[in-house]
Amino acid sequence: MSHRLKIIDHKGHTELNWDPKSAEEIEVVRERFDSLMRRSFVAFDLSNSPGEVIHEFRPHSTALLITPKFVGG
Repeated sequence: MSHRLKIIDHKGHTELNWDPKSAEEIEVVRERFDSLMRRSFVAFDLSNSPGEVIHEFRPHSTALLITPKFVGG
């Protein structure tokens, strides 16, 4: 099963995939996830319905989405 982190940012849409059995792949994706969270992005686990807001990387989730926080106006 494919595990995917979708990133939506000012550059558009990027996807990172990882194998949950690969510590190296998990670490690469975790570092990117943590870097974006430090920049005040918001993350969602979409593996189940309904999705939920998360604050830490979940290597066994199959579908994660991370995006900048939306600001109303």
